[in-house]
Amino acid sequence: MWSTVSASQLQTFTLCQRKWVLESVLGIKSPATAAQQLGTDIHAILEDWQRTGKFPTNSSGEAADAVQRAETVRHYLGHKLPKPRTSLVEQAIHETAPLSIAGVPVRGYIDLRLGRDVYDYKTTSSYKYIKSEDELASNIQLIIYAYWVLMQHPEYTSVTVHHIYILTRGKPAEPRLVSVELARTHVEAEWAKLIPLVEEMQRLQSRDPNTLPLPEASACHAYGGCFHWATCHTTNKKPQEHTMPAPTPPPPNNPVNALRERLLAAQGGKPPPMPVSPPDAPQTAGAPPRPPLPSLSPRPRMPG
Repeated sequence: MWSTVSASQLQTFTLCQRKWVLESVLGIKSPATAAQQLGTDIHAILEDWQRTGKFPTNSSGEAADAVQRAETVRHYLGHKLPKPRTSLVEQAIHETAPLSIAGVPVRGYIDLRLGRDVYDYKTTSSYKYIKSEDELASNIQLIIYAYWVLMQHPEYTSVTVHHIYILTRGKPAEPRLVSVELARTHVEAEWAKLIPLVEEMQRLQSRDPNTLPLPEASACHAYGGCFHWATCHTTNKKPQEHTMPAPTPPPPNNPVNALRERLLAAQGGKPPPMPVSPPDAPQTAGAPPRPPLPSLSPRPRMPG
């Protein structure tokens, strides 16, 4: 049953309410793509660097690619970021100082924070997807983090938020840094806009996703295509599909189990097929698992 909200959930809900119900309420998750796994690896390397001041050594293959791309941040932006071992890394806002929207607890991790500066790593296949300062100023994730920081520090009149963009396609390139200072009044006004969104999520959480309106076609085709496309378009076929393992079932006695089972039964007891991955993240059926990253130190959750 749905019990917490996050920035990614809010972003999914604004894009497609059906997808949010399927993933966050019914637990039918989209499997990670190769591009997403590369982003996860790069994040892990940068987190470890900020905690220890070190990068992995003796890596090869895909792990080496992740290290090289993360290394561009240290090489090009090291002088603009907090020095390693001086800041809070992967700060869990739901553990250090709980926050809620419309009574629903918020979960989230701040990649990097030093005082009133909040940094978030973003991996991208092309720099054409970089957000502008104006877009950062209304970004749901950054607004949540900025609001949380301001609540912990009443003396702050503003928070500066930063996106660090790391290229995942082609040769490793100089990363891009986009920053904007947000006044307390602006953050509070943007935060207020999230309240009716969460109230609507509360209202729709028990709905059959098939009764919710279909999103714009652009939402179905975003990021290489939606994993749940077949659930919403049972009479159509996609040009190329991959068979994925069934998702982990939700806990017993979950009131949405019956609905979830009915949806899976309509698809022959299997989750909907996965759409073709975007060009920068080819995914081949039966491909071997991605090798683990070498020599990463444990990543404990740090207090706020």
